[in-house]
Amino acid sequence: ESVLKEMMEYSRAYEPTLTEKDLLQIIEEILSGLDDFFREKNIDVLREFPQRPVLLALEMDGISKIFEQVFKNAVSMIGPIGGRVTVSVQPMDQPGEVLISVSDNGRQIPDDIRDALLDSNPSAKTFEGGLGMPLARKIIEAHSGRIKIEERADRGNTVNIYLPITERG
Repeated sequence: ESVLKEMMEYSRAYEPTLTEKDLLQIIEEILSGLDDFFREKNIDVLREFPQRPVLLALEMDGISKIFEQVFKNAVSMIGPIGGRVTVSVQPMDQPGEVLISVSDNGRQIPDDIRDALLDSNPSAKTFEGGLGMPLARKIIEAHSGRIKIEERADRGNTVNIYLPITERG
């Protein structure tokens, strides 16, 4: 039943209604909402945020789903004794873009699972890990962004999300 529900959500057309919001405030709210989850798993969360707001045109529900999924995936890669998740937000040298990095110090994502997480054509193998990350990729792309997973040898994983910053005239 849950697989069918995920598949239906994934296959539905997603066309976000964009509103300008402060990305830092949204991420902070999501992290605060997951405080008990992080504490239960013995996970320290480090924040590396700029001092000024980061304004983006986005759709709240979609962006919230993305970050909740990415934070929970990072925790799932960390063993039972706990660890660390680092959330970094930084404007890029390329004008009009922000990089959001979520790094963990857990085990590396196996190649087949990593490929399935970002697969745009879900198969039975994709369902093993759920459709959370393929759905996150779909939402990110609908926001004119992109996502990449980076393995850091013997130091965990980093999910990099690139989103366009609202242009100020």
